[in-house]
Amino acid sequence: MPEDLLSRVDERFFVSGTIRANGIDTELGFIPQIVSLEEGSTVEVALRAEDVSFELEPGSDCMVLGRQLRGEMNIFRLRLSSGRLLHALEGDTNNARPGMPVRIRLDPGHPLAVFYRERRFLPHRREYGSRVTRVGHVHWMRLIQRPRVQIGFLVFVSYC
Repeated sequence: MPEDLLSRVDERFFVSGTIRANGIDTELGFIPQIVSLEEGSTVEVALRAEDVSFELEPGSDCMVLGRQLRGEMNIFRLRLSSGRLLHALEGDTNNARPGMPVRIRLDPGHPLAVFYRERRFLPHRREYGSRVTRVGHVHWMRLIQRPRVQIGFLVFVSYC
């Protein structure tokens, strides 16, 4: 299933967070995702390059470290103020260059994988309801629209 391939942990970056009653606090901001853990617990949130976006912001401690053009997409290597490294996937019209200060934000559009003591915790079904079953479809469509990763299946498209 495509959603199984796209949820593999080895293609992700992690950011630390703290569980709150209504979500998770991270250095990238608040994630409104309820997880069944005690408030105050420290967790690791798994991110993929398409979950991260950024914009130029003079004076920011976050910075672009590099850019790699992949067809119509750029993969940007970013450094957070904590020193942690992330990748962001942006269109080829984004001309940010290494050394430019940026504001990094999360824009996942789906529940993120949360790990506590090396165990994965899923979001509350109440919070996402039927959207949890559609997460794979959303990613499948994004995969077709934004080719970016080498994965183990092919998509055939025929034009009439």
